[in-house]
Amino acid sequence: MSLAGYITRGKTARNRLRRVDTYLLWRERPLLSRRDGAFAHALYVDVGYGATPDTFLESIGRLRQLNPTLPALGWK
Repeated sequence: MSLAGYITRGKTARNRLRRVDTYLLWRERPLLSRRDGAFAHALYVDVGYGATPDTFLESIGRLRQLNPTLPALGWK
């Protein structure tokens, strides 16, 4: 059976990805801070962010602590 066209139970909840974001900020700090070369055109992408953009907005807010000009794209 195909799920196309069926509404699925959402997983979006405030602070759901807080630990993942915190880990990335700790572990990948040099990578997330880069703005040179190919990274000058990098952006944060969240594909399929769920019923509400809560986790997307929280994540990009945390990542922008390191890179305030980081562009972002969220797609529902």
